[in-house]
Amino acid sequence: MEAQRLGLPAFASDLNPVAALTTKALIEIPPKFANHPPINPNKSDMAVWQGAAGLAHDIKYYGTWMLQQAQKRLAHLYPEAQLPDGNTAQTIAYIWARTVPSPDPMAKGAHVPLTSTFILSTKRQKAWVEIVRDSSALDGYRFQTHTGTISPEQEKKKRRGTKITGKGSFICVLTGAPIPPTYIREQGLQKKIKACLMAVVAKGSGRRIYLSPTAAQEKATDLQKPYLPELNAEIFVGRSISIPLYGITKQHDLFTPRQLTTLHTLSDLIGRAREQALLDARAAALPKDSRSLAEGGTGATAYADAVATFLAFTLDKSANLNNSLCTWGANVQCPLPLFTRQALPMIWDFAEANILGENSGSFLTTLHGQCKTLSTILSWQSTAMQGQVFHRAAQTNDFQHKSVFCTDPPYYDNVDYANLSDFFYVWLRRSLRSTWPSLFRHVLTPKDPELVATTYRHGSKQAAEQFFMDGMSKALKAMHAAATDDAPTTIFYAFKQSEIAKEGLTSPGWASFLQAVINAGFTIDGTWPLRTEKSERMNATSANALASSILLVCVKRPPDAATATRREFLARLKQEMPEALRKIQRAGVGPVDMPQAALGPGMGIFSAYAKVRESDDSEMSVRTAIALINQTRGEILGEEDAHYDSRTRFCINWFENFGMKQGKSGEAITMAQAYDLGLDDLQQAGVFLAKGGNARLLSRDEMPADWHPAQDKQATHWLMTQCLIRTFRAETGGTSAAAELLKEMETQDADAACNLAYRLYDICEKKGWAAEARDYNLFAEEFSRIEERATELAQPQPTQMEIQNV
Repeated sequence: MEAQRLGLPAFASDLNPVAALTTKALIEIPPKFANHPPINPNKSDMAVWQGAAGLAHDIKYYGTWMLQQAQKRLAHLYPEAQLPDGNTAQTIAYIWARTVPSPDPMAKGAHVPLTSTFILSTKRQKAWVEIVRDSSALDGYRFQTHTGTISPEQEKKKRRGTKITGKGSFICVLTGAPIPPTYIREQGLQKKIKACLMAVVAKGSGRRIYLSPTAAQEKATDLQKPYLPELNAEIFVGRSISIPLYGITKQHDLFTPRQLTTLHTLSDLIGRAREQALLDARAAALPKDSRSLAEGGTGATAYADAVATFLAFTLDKSANLNNSLCTWGANVQCPLPLFTRQALPMIWDFAEANILGENSGSFLTTLHGQCKTLSTILSWQSTAMQGQVFHRAAQTNDFQHKSVFCTDPPYYDNVDYANLSDFFYVWLRRSLRSTWPSLFRHVLTPKDPELVATTYRHGSKQAAEQFFMDGMSKALKAMHAAATDDAPTTIFYAFKQSEIAKEGLTSPGWASFLQAVINAGFTIDGTWPLRTEKSERMNATSANALASSILLVCVKRPPDAATATRREFLARLKQEMPEALRKIQRAGVGPVDMPQAALGPGMGIFSAYAKVRESDDSEMSVRTAIALINQTRGEILGEEDAHYDSRTRFCINWFENFGMKQGKSGEAITMAQAYDLGLDDLQQAGVFLAKGGNARLLSRDEMPADWHPAQDKQATHWLMTQCLIRTFRAETGGTSAAAELLKEMETQDADAACNLAYRLYDICEKKGWAAEARDYNLFAEEFSRIEERATELAQPQPTQMEIQNV
């Protein structure tokens, strides 16, 4: 898309049909119909239709027609809710709980609920569900909703639902007997897991109304699932797909009968909407080109195909919000999509949206969102170059022209792409098989050629890694052969956070991928961390999280590149890395991402050589090179301690050994003597406390509240750093308050404070002190902005007379 925006011809390819069609919809389809007015009867003749706005208007028109037709047929499946005051209101969602036969004989085979929570709303006006014993009810109990205030203790209890200690364990609400996960799985495989209606959510005046289920609401769900051959496809168990263990083994098992009936109806209506669009396009006198969109057409047939394609995407996104794995968001009070992460986990209580309504989860809301995106974000395509997207495996792609490459490859064994995308594929295939015959000729997405290191697919971890390495090397070598000599190749790579945390930067996936890049003939010129996933705010869990992706910047390695020894490689690392690290730090890369970013200059040195020889003349592996780069980075950080004042060096040493905990005064005396200091020196500096035979560092809160650098010419770098962080992190502080302190410091002291934050973060990371590490990371990431603000504050301010003159 960016290449097109710049006026360049854009080409793309993907093995996965879902990804290939999505990319076609972004770069191939809109330019074909750029600046074209709508063809539907309700179009405005006075409007100026720029970019893809005309196409978006038609998609909204025919999508709305589809919804109206579905409402005529299926409105009885979504009856209005009866309110306590006798009025009725549109239903927004239905909250369900899965049930199993109680394992306790005393329950006499009654189905009991498996719920992860009874909380429906966490807003100021809380809403929750109570289980009421009722002998007249089928299973001896019923659900009753409540709205109002609830004590913290009760809320905590309600948040657990019927879960008990232990992963996947529940309790029988009738007898108190435990329900272990093994029993639940057995019941699932025997198709004995059912679902009961727990609550109904209705639309109120500016709020949600939570109601107990009624017989009429339950009766509306009493229907048979339609048989859809495309959805009879298997769901494969994978590293992130656990639902087949509970009996959800086919794609149609993911939906309630009502959801499947509605989605099936909407899917059938896509074909009818396409037929009507074709008639209207011919009446609008589109070019006389009878070729389909898949054949490269630009006339009425192709336009109708484009409308149908985007309507199928709307249906796909609706399916993501209308299945039995959607949770109810108690904080946002709406159904949450299935794919909030790349997994198909088992969900015990789920939300069924009113897909024919007007609120979150409805087809109408999804349609409007899709059309808004198409008409606004893609409006620049009015003058865009044509794009072309190929359905092709990367390892068999032979590029015909010299190109600039940007790619986002599979990440070793991180994501079950093909298995997960089957969820979308089966609906697209049902709606668009005749429109895109080559993309949807298979029952499911291609699995065997998929370039991931999946052990269960290849029989062993070694075979999976070899498949990944061979395929990735072929793909990268083809890219290397076609890449221009004067522009970098950029590669996005996302890694498993858990793997990096456990095995460091030498994790198998990351090291294997870098090895494939180097084997293809590239030199890695930089590794830049990027936060590519949505983050609402930097909180306790995310502040120390690694960046979502790494951007590899690669250039071609000269064919006459030299060979080096291990000693020569290490010598260059020690010589060039210090300045490289300073540049990365000045660029605003925080401590948490520094190890990844530091790989750039380190791997740049390593990959510039044809080979690096070990002492036994064997070739050095990427994994070893990464370890040496990381080791050198640590040594550089340690060597920088010499630039701090002696009291700060003592504090670093003490922090490394004791953190913020107490030690013995005798140990402090011995340690201080190594820096030619006494304990009085440290206490007078306002950084240390020794009393009653114990000693410790002062916390930030214990340091002088009114401390200012201008009034303390003997201040230590330790005190400066801690006071800056305290001011920055205070509720009434922030960037501007920290800048006020920073502007009073000498340049070398300000630099030392920033460097010290990186150094202390590194110690915290090694020790596992997450809370302390977070403060250093946030401060270091913000330091460049604090510095900029301090420079602004230091500028002379105009007088009132000067302002009036201006």
